[in-house]
This record gives sequence, structure tokens and C-alpha cells, in this order.
Amino acid sequence: MLVLKNCILYTGEQVLYNKALIINDDKILHIVEEDQVTDGIDLGGQNVSPGFIDLQNNGGGGSFFTKTPNMESIGKIYKANKFYGATNYLVTLISSPLETIIEGIKATKACMDAKQFGLLGMHLEGPYFNIHKRGAHKYVRPVETDELKTIIEKGDGIIKVMTIAPETFTDEQLYLLEDSNIIISAGHSNATYKQAKDFFDSGITMVTHLFNAMSQFNSREPGLVGATFDSKNIYAGIIVDGEHCDYSVVRVSKKILEDKLFLVTDAMDTGEDNEYGISKINGLWRSESGALAGSALTMIEGVENLVKRVGITIDEALRMASLYPARAIKVDNEYGRIKRGFKSNLVVFDDKFKVNAVVTNGVYEASTILA
Repeated sequence: MLVLKNCILYTGEQVLYNKALIINDDKILHIVEEDQVTDGIDLGGQNVSPGFIDLQNNGGGGSFFTKTPNMESIGKIYKANKFYGATNYLVTLISSPLETIIEGIKATKACMDAKQFGLLGMHLEGPYFNIHKRGAHKYVRPVETDELKTIIEKGDGIIKVMTIAPETFTDEQLYLLEDSNIIISAGHSNATYKQAKDFFDSGITMVTHLFNAMSQFNSREPGLVGATFDSKNIYAGIIVDGEHCDYSVVRVSKKILEDKLFLVTDAMDTGEDNEYGISKINGLWRSESGALAGSALTMIEGVENLVKRVGITIDEALRMASLYPARAIKVDNEYGRIKRGFKSNLVVFDDKFKVNAVVTNGVYEASTILA
């Protein structure tokens, strides 16, 4: 049994004061009046929120999952991000040969079966993109039906999200994905507004890193961005580092998309290797051509930027990092709220947005990251 007291609880539904949180193993047990408990961990008035869920993380700790798609790599990425609040995530594998994709699926499955590293599944970003919106992706290629069938078969229950440029698919190929258990996200796409709206009507429910590598919102052709704005049930991830999108753009997008906009990092770390032509320049990961290849953002930094730079309330910013991504991948019956029966994955952070501890599956861990 774990008890947390003297804290501000951001439950995902309300903000609670003078309460204590009681945790039993990997589940939230009770929220009680603080004077009902005597023992427990005194958090000194810090903030407690549901653990953050990053649906797009490519690497960390010197490990790039696409280069080394194994359990060790997943562990390094998790450890590099955990004390920035990402208690759960989808490990992301970018456009690659089929053999690499299958390796990534196997490693992800092994971690999920072992219930390790907060892994909720894999995000396969590519390889079927519009060549004009490929960004830093190296192994972009046309859709091949047999390969797609193999990915769907091998990735069943493991690949939670797959980013595609839907306009590069035939109707039959798109039906294959729509009939699978994989959530389809549109990205690296040059789809017109009309095409995108049709794809949303047929079963695509998400958009990957809104604004980046997609057809833009213009007065005569609203593109994929405009179609996203004009749809009620499409979730969109956004990178809030001030570089991938100006903070004012995030503010406008939030007003339009409301609870369908969620925070992602698209975090990258290629270590010493430059096989993919990606390197860190002035704090940003870029390809050899200068295209953005990923961010150096952490989830807690994203939350802080949402509050301080975008002007979103802290409780709503926390929902963008926890509840809304949980809804986007349909795990909000267990994750994203502090509520009886939900997973006891939590973030403890102070008023300076420093994560000082996390709770993962009921285990309290003080941060090892120095201020």
C-alpha cells in the first residue's frame, strides 16, 4: 500500500486539495480526506497528475529505436524519459525495410508481454508516405500489398498506431488497414482537403504531428490541416517546442480542436551514429538536407510550454499530456485519470515544472535527474 499526501491532485476531471491518495499495487484505490491518514509520503505541496503518455517517441538515452529495434533500446528510451513524466509511451519506428519493422514488432511484443518499460505498443511511422512530404525519412516507398498484409499480421495487437499518407493507397489497401486493429493516422501526406475528409469518413481517426510534413491550410485549398480543423472526431498530436510550430499556432489549434489536440514529443536521439543522416544542430534533430527530423522536447517541457507560452491552464495542459492521448489510442478506461481502478502511474512535479518523482505500477521512485 502506498499513500501520498500534502499534494495538489490533478485527476483529469478536477483539481483536489487537502486530499490523500491511496494506491494498492498497480491500481488507484481511494482518494480520501487528508486528515484520515497518518502515514504516507509527504509531498510538500507538490503537484500530482496522471502519468504522461507520449504517443510518438523515437529515441532517448543515446538509443534510436529504428537503428536498434530491441528490448535494450526500449529500456534506454524509457529510462531517459521516465523522470520527465512519460510513464507510458508508444515506441516509434520510422520508415524502414520490412525486416527492421518485424524486429521492432518482436521487441515491442516482448516488452509488452513482460509488462516492462511502460510500453503501450508501437507507433509505426511510415514507410508509405508521399514522397513530397517525406521529411527526414529515408526508406519511403510505394505501398506493396503483400508487405502491408505482413505488417498487419505480425503487428496485430502490437502496432497501436500507423502513420501513412492515405492518398498513396488504393481503396483495397486502405480497407486492409481499416479492417485491422491498428489506429490509422494521416501524416507525411499531401492530401487535398476533400481527400482528407473522405479518409476521415472512412476510418482514419488521427493526424501525426499537426502542421509538420503535410498539406497546409490555405484560403483556396485547406489541405490536411484544414480538414483536421473541420472534423469533429479527429485526434491530432502536436509538438510544442516553439520550433515545429509557433506557440501562437498551437493556441489557435487548441481553440479549434479542443480536447482532440494532444501533446507529443517526437523525441529523437541517434547517439553517435549518423547512418540515417540525422544529427543534432542547435538543439534540433535535422536531416542532411536540413529538414526537421524530430525534437529534443520532453513531456514536462511540453506541459510547461503549454502553460507559459501558449496560455493554457495547467489542468488542461496535463490532460493534453495524459487523458487525451489515452483517448486517442482507446486506453482511457485505465490510463489518463486519477480515479479508483485506474493504473497507478503518476507524475510528481513542483511549481517550476521539475519532475521530482514518478509512480509506476504502484512503485514510488524519486527522480535521479539533478535540477
